[in-house]
Amino acid sequence: MVRRRVVPLLELGVGFHPEMTGRENCYLVGSLLGFSPSETTARLPGIAAFAEIGEFLDTPVKHYSSGMYARLAFSLVTEVEPEVLLLDEILNVGDEFFRQKSLQRMQSLMGRGMTTVIVSHDLDYLVSHCDRLIWLDQGAIAKDGAAAEVARAYRGHMGRGAGAAPAPAVRP
Repeated sequence: MVRRRVVPLLELGVGFHPEMTGRENCYLVGSLLGFSPSETTARLPGIAAFAEIGEFLDTPVKHYSSGMYARLAFSLVTEVEPEVLLLDEILNVGDEFFRQKSLQRMQSLMGRGMTTVIVSHDLDYLVSHCDRLIWLDQGAIAKDGAAAEVARAYRGHMGRGAGAAPAPAVRP
């Protein structure tokens, strides 16, 4: 049971409505996250600056590229500074500069105590940025522990041809 602000970014749109502009979607998602319109207004400059989509903020998101969608979605969910952030392979989208900028923001948020659950197949990233990994095999925990130890076990298992996949990394 979690009694904190939990924000999922499990797909690029985080609940965006395609007919609404980026700005309107910020207010929509902000309200879903419990923010008043004035709170969203106060956060909008930071969201827009990080997303770097300029005048497209007032364009319906159905006209956004996948990179623009990802920029706005990531900027929005990280600007609201949730206590728990759920990310599913989201850091694999966008250009190299935006990925680096996003990783820096994630490190900053985690450094301030935000719990992050990351689903990723990038073991090198997980080992270098997470304290703990949980490897799931067909819905059951195959290994849970220190990031390097779990990654080593997973790589050894996969080297034998088994079909298991890595699970979310958890950073308290």
